[in-house]
Amino acid sequence: MPKIILLLFVAIVPVGLWASAGHEVPSVAFEGHGVDVTHYLTIGPFELSGNDNAGKLDYLRGIGLHEKIQTSALFNESLGKVDAEASRDGGYFRTIRQGAVDINYAYGRGESRLKKGEMAYVVFNIVSEKETTAWMLVDSNGPSQVLLNGAPIFHAKKGEVRIFMCSDAIKIPLRKGSNLVLAKVVRNGAPWVFSAHITSSAENATETAIARQAPHEKFLLEKNIHLSAGNGILLAPKGAPSSVDISGIVESAGGIKAGVIEGRRVRWNDGSVADGLYSVVLDMDGKRYYERFLVGDPIKAATEALKRIKSLDLPDGQKAHFEILSRRLYSLGREYITWAKKIETMPNAPEENRSWERGFLQALWETEEAMSKFQKGEEPFAHATGLHWRGFTSAIDGSLQAYRIFVPSSYGDQGQGRLPLCAILPTLTSISRSFLDSKPSHDHDLASRLAALAEKHQIILLWPGYHNQPAGMPMESAHLGEVLDAVGNDYQFDGDRICLLGMCSAAAFAFDADTDWPGRFAGIALLNPVFRINKTMSEEVDGHFKPRKEYKEWKKIHSVSSYLESKNTPVFMINDGGEAGHGQLEESLRFMSNAARVFAPVKLEIRPRTQFKQIGSWDELIQWASLQKAKASATRHERVRKDSIQDALTEKFTIIMGTAGSERENKANAEIAARLQKTWRELHYSECGIARDADMAAPESLRDQNIVLIGGPESNAVWKLLSSRMDVQLSEDGIAFDGKHWEGNNLSIQAVVRNPLNNERRIVLMGGPHLASDSFGTFALSKDGWFKYAIWKPLNGKASLHDAGMDFTSITDKNNSNHE
Repeated sequence: MPKIILLLFVAIVPVGLWASAGHEVPSVAFEGHGVDVTHYLTIGPFELSGNDNAGKLDYLRGIGLHEKIQTSALFNESLGKVDAEASRDGGYFRTIRQGAVDINYAYGRGESRLKKGEMAYVVFNIVSEKETTAWMLVDSNGPSQVLLNGAPIFHAKKGEVRIFMCSDAIKIPLRKGSNLVLAKVVRNGAPWVFSAHITSSAENATETAIARQAPHEKFLLEKNIHLSAGNGILLAPKGAPSSVDISGIVESAGGIKAGVIEGRRVRWNDGSVADGLYSVVLDMDGKRYYERFLVGDPIKAATEALKRIKSLDLPDGQKAHFEILSRRLYSLGREYITWAKKIETMPNAPEENRSWERGFLQALWETEEAMSKFQKGEEPFAHATGLHWRGFTSAIDGSLQAYRIFVPSSYGDQGQGRLPLCAILPTLTSISRSFLDSKPSHDHDLASRLAALAEKHQIILLWPGYHNQPAGMPMESAHLGEVLDAVGNDYQFDGDRICLLGMCSAAAFAFDADTDWPGRFAGIALLNPVFRINKTMSEEVDGHFKPRKEYKEWKKIHSVSSYLESKNTPVFMINDGGEAGHGQLEESLRFMSNAARVFAPVKLEIRPRTQFKQIGSWDELIQWASLQKAKASATRHERVRKDSIQDALTEKFTIIMGTAGSERENKANAEIAARLQKTWRELHYSECGIARDADMAAPESLRDQNIVLIGGPESNAVWKLLSSRMDVQLSEDGIAFDGKHWEGNNLSIQAVVRNPLNNERRIVLMGGPHLASDSFGTFALSKDGWFKYAIWKPLNGKASLHDAGMDFTSITDKNNSNHE
C-alpha cells in the first residue's frame, strides 16, 4: 500500500498564496474561447514503492477517494468527508491559485526538500456552457496521466521531462455543466509542476501552444541541424495537435523564399537546396513565428565563416566584436564534435542538445549577418537590436573580453538613450573557463527566454560576464565598469536607470558593485540571494594571514554591511525556497529584518516557482528593474578605489622586472615575474604585460598606468629612478615602509604606494635585498592582496608572514568623501 506523506514543515508565505482546502474543487468557466486554469486543488503527495506504475494504480483509494468518480459534485461530497478526517492528521490538501502549480510548494517545501519516488493529484473542474468538444493543453515536467469525468484521456511517456508551458494538446469531450479533471503527476525533476489551458479548436490550440513558448524564436522543428536537405526537415511544434495542418514558408538567411511547408514537411522550390542557413516562418493570427536551421555540415559552415572573417580588412572599432564572434563559433564547433553522434542518432534531440543547436545557429547567423553588413558598407554592430555577443579590449591587461546583450526592437523607435539597462551578474561557480566558454554562456535557451522578457518590458539586458572567476574581488566591479563603457560605445541608454540583477551569490557581487559605485545604480533585483561569500584564498595563504588582527577585520567587512549603512539603492528580492546552500529563505528573511531595522528600501516577496528555470520570478524582477530610476543628485560614474594591492591591479598595469642586478638577482626577478603572470593567467584567463626595466626607464612611460616593480633599487632601474620619492628602504638588516621598520635578514616586501610621477596612479612593490622565487607567500595578488603591505621572511625553505597591514580608516574616509 502506498503511503501518504504527512508534512509537518510549515513554510513562511504571504497570506493568500495558498490555503487549506476543506470545501469543493476549484472551477474554471469555459465559454468557447481560450482560458487558463489558474485554480487547482492538490492531493498528496503519495510515496511510490519500487514497482508501482503510477499510470495504473489508484492512490486515492488509500484515503477513501477514487479516481473513477465521474462528477465534481460526488468528488466534492467525498472530499469533504475525507478532508475532515485528514485535517486532524496535519492536512494534505491544498488549493493553489497560480498559472501553474508547483506541487512541492503546494506542500510547503522547496527544492532542498525534494524526495524521489513521489506522486500527487492535481484536480480542477471545467464548467462548460454546452456539450462540446474542446482541446486541453497540459504541461508537466514528469510522467503524468489525465482523467476526465473518471475516464483516462492522456498519458505522458514515462520519464519524459517537459519544460515548455502547454507542451501537449488533448482533444476532450465536455458535457454541459461540470467536468471533473484529475491529473496524476509523478515527480521527475524540479520544480514539480503542472499547468493547463482550455481552448475551442485544434487550430487555436496550435496557435496558443506556439505563442506561449517564451523565446522569440519558437520551437517549430524536429531539430535544427541537417547534414543534407533530403526529406528529413520536419515540423514538430511543441503542443500542436498532429491533426492540424500548418502552413508556412522557408526563407534563406537573405530573406529569399526557398520553399513551403506541406504536411509538416519542407518542400523546396527547386526540389533541392544549397547548403546554408534558413528559417521556417509561420504566420498565425497576424503574428510571425520562426525557427532557424542549417543545411550542411556545421563544422564546415563555421570554418568557412572563420576564414571569411580573417579575410576582412577590419577597422579597430570592429575587430573585438568580430574576434568574439570567431571565438564563439570555434568554441561551439568543438562542442559539436561531442554532440554530433547524439544529434544524428536521436530523432528528437534532448533539450540540452536543442539549446546547443539553437545557440550555434544564433552565433552562425549573427556572424553571417555582421559580415554581410560590413561588406555592404553598413555598420554591423552599433545600435543593432536583438540578442548579440560583443567584445572589447580590457584596458587593465589588454585581454579580449566578451559580453552578451539584448536590445529591444523599440530601441530606435523610443529614441536612443531612453531605455533602461539591467546587468545580469554572474554567480560564484567553479568555472575553469572564460565567460565566453562557460556553461552559463552556452545556455542559449535561458538567454532567449530572458530576452523575451526584456522585449516585453522594454529594457536592455546585459550579461557582463567576468574578467576573473567570480570570487568577490575588486576586479569584478572594475570589469563591470569596463563593460558598461564598452556598451556605451555602441548603444545609448539611460544612465540614471541602470539596475543590477542576479540570483544566488550574484547578490553579494551586486552589493559589492553598489558599494564601489555609490548612487550609480537605480536598483538591485535578486532571486534567492546569497549575501555572503567566502574569500577564495587557498588554505595555505589563509593560514599566513589568519592570526593577523587586520586580516580578521578585513574578512568581516562585506558589501551588505556597507549597503545597510548607506541605504542608497532600492532592493527587490524574490525567494522561492531554493536548494540547500543556494539562497535559502531564512537568509532572505534575516536580511529583510536587518534592512527594516535601519529603514533600508528593501522589498521581499516569497512565492513558489511557476515556470521552467524560474521564468515567472525573472519576469517580475525585470519588470521592477525597468521602472527604477536613480536619484540624479546621487549619480556618479567613478569607482571608489581602495588602498590595497588587489585594487591597484584593477587598473591598467605592467609588470616591470629588474635586469640591472647580478646574474642571480636578474634570474630571481625573472622567475618572480613569470610566477605573477602564471597566477594571473589562471585567475583571469589572459596574459598580463611584462617589460624589462631598461625598456621602461623613461618617465613618460610610467605616468599613465600602474606598475608592478620587481627587485629593488640595486637590481631594477625603474625602482632606482623613483626610490628617493617612495617611502620604502631595503637593507641587509631590515625593511622600512610607511613609518614602520622591521628588522631581520632576507626580509621581502609586497606593498602599494602612490606613483610619485602621477598621484592618480599606483605602484606595487615586490622587493628585498636577496629575492628568490619563493620570497613571497602569495603571487595571486588580485585575489589575495587585501593588504597595503606584507612583510615576508624565509622559514624552512618557504616564505612565512612576518607582518601585514591595511589602513581601514583611510578607506572609510575616502568612501565618505566620495559620498559627499
